[in-house]
Amino acid sequence: MIGQVQSACSMEFATDRRSSSLSFAQEFAASVIAVARTPLKTFEFSIDAQKVAAGKHFDITKASSRLVANDGLVVLYCDHASTVSIAPGLCALWCPLRGDLSISEAGSRLSVPKGSAYIADTNRRYDAALSATGACLAIVGSQLTWSAINAFSNDGQADVPAIFPAVHSHSPMQRRALIAFARQCFTDAKRQSIARQISMVSTVVRQLQRGFDEQIDRCPGRTIARRRSVFLRLQRARLYILLHNAKEMDVPMLANIASYSPWQFIKIFNQVFGKTPYAYLSQYRVEVAKMLLKNGKMMGVSEIARAAGFSSRSTFTRTMKQTIGTCATEFRAGT
Repeated sequence: MIGQVQSACSMEFATDRRSSSLSFAQEFAASVIAVARTPLKTFEFSIDAQKVAAGKHFDITKASSRLVANDGLVVLYCDHASTVSIAPGLCALWCPLRGDLSISEAGSRLSVPKGSAYIADTNRRYDAALSATGACLAIVGSQLTWSAINAFSNDGQADVPAIFPAVHSHSPMQRRALIAFARQCFTDAKRQSIARQISMVSTVVRQLQRGFDEQIDRCPGRTIARRRSVFLRLQRARLYILLHNAKEMDVPMLANIASYSPWQFIKIFNQVFGKTPYAYLSQYRVEVAKMLLKNGKMMGVSEIARAAGFSSRSTFTRTMKQTIGTCATEFRAGT
């Protein structure tokens, strides 16, 4: 179930690997040239590299006071069967190296497999757990720290907020860049602050989240900072739908997550994403159901309806016919 739901998440946020790999190479080369042409500058925040041993639990906020104080970046290598607890307000880039990474929040789970990256920014505490054969890199900091990171390959301009919660597909080159940055932090502490290493991470994040640019442009606000802040609030609500699609939810609940009134939330969500929150939720549940119908051959239709978040089989059947023009049984028979 978890892995199948993740497939739908990847469809929502995936980037084209071939084009992203080429543009990443060009952009990274340009950032290295830009750094070489400017006087050596340092990253103003501390960088702490830590390994989470196999089977161990690590609470990052208890281990790094500078991180909590918006004055640090923590790079983690998490070994198999380990877990990490992240406090509200911190942003993290998770990159599984092998096996699956499981993100647990308020009773729901999201599986992030190798080949995907999960960017988290949430107002709620969550836990990240590695599978018995898994390993993962994580880069954790506040929005303020991520803004400083992005400034290294963005002509010194620090966008605020800097990153948005999402699940992305990434290219092998982007993965290698993150590994190179982590290796630098673990093996050569004296050079952790060099701009070229920070530029690796900055360029990867910008590439992963470039697909949001058009949606950010559609957000209300006179300044880019205001539009980015609006998008962050909307994206938190969208990610909540992906994490909790099987649970009952309504527009007032999602509006509260985005810190809007229900009327404002519906209007702005529709303006940015081209559909109402309810239509988006319904469409996503249909995508989850289609995945389960294709892959969950041992699951009955009623069970799939519940797993996808539909209140009843009749509601599921009606929504499937309205959305894809056929019922669940006919769709399964045709796959």
